Amino acid sequence: MSQDQISTANVWSRARLKVAQGMHLQLIMKKTIDPYRVLFPIGTIYAFVGVALWLLYTWVPGTPYPGSSHAHMMIGGFLIAFVLGFLMTAIPKMTGSFPADLWEIAIAASIATMAGLLSMSREMTVYWGTTSIAFSFLIYFGLRRFSHRTKAVPDFFIFVAAGIISGLFGSITQFLLAATSVVQPIESFSKLLLVQGMILFLVLGIGSRLVPLISGLPPKEYRTNTMETRWNRLFLV
Repeated sequence: MSQDQISTANVWSRARLKVAQGMHLQLIMKKTIDPYRVLFPIGTIYAFVGVALWLLYTWVPGTPYPGSSHAHMMIGGFLIAFVLGFLMTAIPKMTGSFPADLWEIAIAASIATMAGLLSMSREMTVYWGTTSIAFSFLIYFGLRRFSHRTKAVPDFFIFVAAGIISGLFGSITQFLLAATSVVQPIESFSKLLLVQGMILFLVLGIGSRLVPLISGLPPKEYRTNTMETRWNRLFLV
């Protein structure tokens, strides 16, 4: 067999391999479910429970003031469930990678459920530890898809990453504060990162994608090494 024939055979082999990989990926996608279909209902339930705490306090005499319980439930139950559900659905599509595995969805649902239940208890060390695990798992999930990406990562994704890191840092700090007193000086800052910084970053990142889609604007090509992108990153820092 000549060298040209060998080269042609190698090209066809690689082409068939790519086609087979694509068909395998489509088969996997058909066998999985979107994470938001599992996690959004969990977050919705906790949102209603969080509101019901105030109704009980208003209508039932003797009900303890639900300020901290409401805040913890809205963060650990409602917010984390929706963040996990949305990003675990969106990240594979943004990166052109493989969708969430069933075991990953089960772990995420278990974490969100546990965090919501712990928000009603006094075990704040376990509660903040659970929320820290949630953000750590989300980082692991994102890195796993990022390493197998077939698309350029959108410019706005840096805000999403900053939001996840803010949530992780705030949760870990609150966990250490509940267990010890070594991080007392940065307690207020960690709370701001968790309840304001994280939400603001996620709104900026996710909104940069959703607003054009909702408004019907034509999609903009993602650019990863342009002057605009460099200014966006500098602005974030």
